[in-house]
Order: sequence, then structure tokens, then C-alpha cells
Amino acid sequence: MTYAAFKNAVMKKISEAGYKQASTVIELRMFEMKLKQKDLAEILETSTSRISEYLNGKRDITIQIARALHKNLNIDSDIILQG
Repeated sequence: MTYAAFKNAVMKKISEAGYKQASTVIELRMFEMKLKQKDLAEILETSTSRISEYLNGKRDITIQIARALHKNLNIDSDIILQG
């Protein structure tokens, strides 16, 4: 899948949901930066299974992880905090 196709699919998902889901934005940024869950876990100093839980909505993102996402992936903190 090309970047443009992936981004269009993500943006469609976001617009259909009516808001920007943090997990969707994180996945988009991971795609842009060519990161796997393992890479993101290392950057955020957490486990791969914890990253999976965040991305699948099984666990809320902590303030510590939200700060790290903002700092390392340049994701708007408002998006992260809105869920």
C-alpha cells in the first residue's frame, strides 16, 4: 500500500469516527516513520504488548506515554488526551 493510499484510508477512518482517535493517529505516524510496534516500544520505553494494548484500545494511554508520544513522534497532545 502506498503512503497516499494509507493516509487516505486513515483520514477516512478518522472522519467517519467524527474525531481523531489517538490510536489511529499513532498508527499513521508509525507508518510515516516506518516504525514497528517493537520500535515504538523501545522509543517509549515500554513493552511491545503494552503498545498493542494502547493501539487496540484495551488500555488507556498514561500521561507518561502521552508525553513521550508528543515529544518523540510529534503528535498533538490534544489528540492523545481526547482518546
